[in-house]
Amino acid sequence: MLSPEVRLEEQLVDVRSDQIAYKLTISNSDPNTLRLLTVQPRVPLGASLLEVTDSSLVQANAQKARLLEELNRLLRQYLWVTSTSFRQEWIDQQRGF
Repeated sequence: MLSPEVRLEEQLVDVRSDQIAYKLTISNSDPNTLRLLTVQPRVPLGASLLEVTDSSLVQANAQKARLLEELNRLLRQYLWVTSTSFRQEWIDQQRGF
């Protein structure tokens, strides 16, 4: 059974400001995947919500995507040289477009 852990933490607050920051963390220790469809915060009238995402995660995901692209390119090159069936399937696939 999935048992996600949800934490809502108040961040450092500047008493001179009219802003409050909270950090929402959702973690899953279960080996099964957890699909989070949406988070809908309830904000009082007159307040506005500003969503801030962790830029380090964005950078890590971009680097991961570049690495996967490079690995796929290298794998295609290797299979092109070593596998005649791969070559033929690749050519047939390219002709289909």
